[in-house]
Amino acid sequence: MFNEGRKGKKIKCDEENDMLKSHLGFQKTTNKVSIGRRLTKSLLKRKIFIQVILSCLLGVAMYYGVNTSLSVLVGTMILFIVIQVIAYGLGLGEMNTLSIQPHSQLFVEFDDSGIHYVDNKTFKERIKYARDVLKGKEQLHHVHYDQIDHVQVQKVTRFMKIPGSNLATEMNTYDYYFQLKDGKTYNLINAMILQDDGQKIDTILNQYIQNKQENK
Repeated sequence: MFNEGRKGKKIKCDEENDMLKSHLGFQKTTNKVSIGRRLTKSLLKRKIFIQVILSCLLGVAMYYGVNTSLSVLVGTMILFIVIQVIAYGLGLGEMNTLSIQPHSQLFVEFDDSGIHYVDNKTFKERIKYARDVLKGKEQLHHVHYDQIDHVQVQKVTRFMKIPGSNLATEMNTYDYYFQLKDGKTYNLINAMILQDDGQKIDTILNQYIQNKQENK
């Protein structure tokens, strides 16, 4: 009875953790096979929450370490948040041990009919897209598989620095280049591939894309 109780409690905790991760946008943000990670309301809220916490910590550090003026505290917090918003709008990438993307908004989702992606090229478009995500009104581009001319998959060896040290680890990453029949291109450089989506992506491309080019 005691073991069963502990087991039941563990299952309940695992379910709660899964619900928490789903709500906050950890790991995959949708149940679709994807290259990159789609920006969802839960993920964006988590990003905003983290930036607010960081701005508060920076403001407190400035308040106690440099100047005891309350205006410095508030000004530092506001300035940090403004810089983050501007960086997001300019399309500056997120650099970490998992991904070095031109911009974290970029992704491709696959379904039975084709691909879905977002194509925000300007500051205004990126800010508007983030605002639409918070409202739950974001719109994605959809392209049928027969409208894709070819897809090039390139394997690239990159070196990712381990946080907190000067060590770097070698990683095999993939770049995806989509060429559409209307002349448009959509590229995902070292995009984040989560869970077992890598094998599923390869299967989908082999099944639906007649002209698939691989450089491994």
